[in-house]
Amino acid sequence: MKNYQRVKGLAETLHVSQSTVWRWVADGLLPQPFRPTKRTTLFDVDECQAALDKMAGAAK
Repeated sequence: MKNYQRVKGLAETLHVSQSTVWRWVADGLLPQPFRPTKRTTLFDVDECQAALDKMAGAAK
């Protein structure tokens, strides 16, 4: 089963602000969120973690 979080939960998980999450999405560092409804935005936590792991590996 997929693990989805809203931006607030993802920001808390990553220990960053919500604006940082949105900036990373805009910069292409995080994948685009899933929008099941017009007013709901969900991030796939596994995809976001994979993107961050790739970003950390590239920085080394």
